[in-house]
Amino acid sequence: PIREFERLIPTRIIKSEKGWIFDFGKNISGYAEIDVCGEVGQELTIRFAEEISGNELDLLRQDIYQSAPFQTDKLILNGKRVVWKPKYTYHGFRYAEIIGLKNPPDEKIITAIFIHQAMDKIADFECSDEILNKIYKAGIASVYANAFYALTDCPTREKLGWLNDAAASFEQIIFNFDAKEFLYKWFVDICDSTREDGALPGIVPSPDWGYEHGVLCSCVIFLLPYYVYKYYGDKEFLLQALPYMRKYYAYQKANMEKSTLADWSCGLGTHTPVVFVEVTYMYIFTKIFKRIDEMQGLPEDTQIEADFKRWEEYLNGQMCYGKCSILEQAAIAALIVLDLGDRESLEKQFIEIIEHWDGHLHAGTFGIQFIYKALTKIGRADLAYSMITHPKAPSFRTWIEEGATTLYETFGENTWTISKNHHLYSNVLYWFVEGICGLCVGETFTQYNVRPNYISALDYAKCQRKTEAGSIFVEWRRIKEKIRLFVKTEGDIEAKVGDVIIKEGEQEFFFDN
Repeated sequence: PIREFERLIPTRIIKSEKGWIFDFGKNISGYAEIDVCGEVGQELTIRFAEEISGNELDLLRQDIYQSAPFQTDKLILNGKRVVWKPKYTYHGFRYAEIIGLKNPPDEKIITAIFIHQAMDKIADFECSDEILNKIYKAGIASVYANAFYALTDCPTREKLGWLNDAAASFEQIIFNFDAKEFLYKWFVDICDSTREDGALPGIVPSPDWGYEHGVLCSCVIFLLPYYVYKYYGDKEFLLQALPYMRKYYAYQKANMEKSTLADWSCGLGTHTPVVFVEVTYMYIFTKIFKRIDEMQGLPEDTQIEADFKRWEEYLNGQMCYGKCSILEQAAIAALIVLDLGDRESLEKQFIEIIEHWDGHLHAGTFGIQFIYKALTKIGRADLAYSMITHPKAPSFRTWIEEGATTLYETFGENTWTISKNHHLYSNVLYWFVEGICGLCVGETFTQYNVRPNYISALDYAKCQRKTEAGSIFVEWRRIKEKIRLFVKTEGDIEAKVGDVIIKEGEQEFFFDN
């Protein structure tokens, strides 16, 4: 259920032209509780925003909602003390402005309440770089602020369950949270939104529009149940989802090159072709089909095998004179992660295309799923780290340095869509665990491989995950001329470090620094 989880008092009070603005120090989803006494009939207007400009609220394109006051509560006083909060709405905000007060207020007049779905956080990460720690916390806060019976795109404006946002962030959400009940519920909505021909809308629940967005959104019909199986071990859910997966696959196969979204990025201007995104996902879908058949002990599906080879041939065919013909980070990274194309030439080209963009990320909700993984795979976790912490925009670091407590919708300036509370770029949190601590799930959800990357800019990194099957803790730390790696498992969790297997125990390893 959705519950109240945190109460925040103002960190400062600012006099605005019409009233008083209260700064709660961090961006949240929720509402304000007002404790006030005034004259009979006195009307208070409470407005909410993520940003301020000078001494006024910055409403960040909220003027596109013309039908009614937006992010606004109104309260009519009765002459007595009133302690009030809304029951049927919530907002996205860091700042609240009260208009209509007769006297200067103190901080006791208003409390911000952070509300969201009741999902337990089951993983954690920390390292010696405080920027990464703040990015991690901001990503967690962004997920919570968008967990309202669906994974919404923002608590401020639309509050819509955009599927491409979810596809981009599923892995870290399922890794970091006990999100099973929440995601099971949303998956029922997703299935209910599937048309008879197999088409899915771009948002769920849908007011019956957005079916043209295509595979960038609809891929969740595969990714959600597969990741639930991979990280929670829920085989039954995967099998129950299979009919819907088959139905959508048939629809997409008959409607190739009709998607309107490719590597969607707000403000970065990426140009990965729609057909490349479609075929990449179709290739992944057939791999999932093959895995499910193998799991059930079924014979090879000849049609799926033929499709698999078709998609594989197309993707390999993007190699021209030893290079990928698509000069985008997303496309090259996808080929590397999927073990396609010519590995050696792709590695070189990948570095070149990153250098072309001055070491910055240049990808959207498709590419973000592959870029950091690809850099880790080619032994350049250090470059992934430098992209994330680049001192100039676009980068995660610049968000943090300007005071972000949640992740943004866009790396570039885009006045039409600059929400400050999105989870779509949050899969970087999973890379912290996999790419830095080296913790990744193996053949089953109870088996982990531990292959850390000792990035020179870091002195230590540690992570942990607690599940119903048990827990695992990984930490590496520089100690003089050595690096100490410590791994501990409990319950049925098994960790593999090189040739060493650790189960219900702990072990430390030392390597040259």
